[in-house]
Amino acid sequence: GGGGGGGCGGGGSADAAAGRLPLADAAAEPRRCSKQHPEEQLSWLEAFVVGASAKLLTMSAVYPLVRGKVLLQAHSTRGVGLLYVLAKTRHKEGFKGLYRGFGAQLSKSLLSASLKYAVKERTEQQWMRLFDTSAAPAPAA
Repeated sequence: GGGGGGGCGGGGSADAAAGRLPLADAAAEPRRCSKQHPEEQLSWLEAFVVGASAKLLTMSAVYPLVRGKVLLQAHSTRGVGLLYVLAKTRHKEGFKGLYRGFGAQLSKSLLSASLKYAVKERTEQQWMRLFDTSAAPAPAA
């Protein structure tokens, strides 16, 4: 990589001038990044919290669509679209009606998503350490 990028995808004017994407540099040299910035590696707790936060934000944004799909499937609403069902639900039940059942759905998937993300992060870190050839002793000449 190289070229004043500031390490680990930090980007810089030298990268831009050379026509390289800053993140491509970090992806090409993961050993350099993990070695220069070990504090950027997530602990188990940090990875768990990141996974939980991502799932919570995603579910909060998408859940009304999931609720609308369930309502479409549960009732015989031929020729009626998702947006119509969502609007009708909001009109009848208010904004809270769009999120009915949210707690149950969240509790079902939050722990699972958090654990998956934490395991993925830690596994990646272990594989990076395993294949880090710069830490291996030099062969005898």
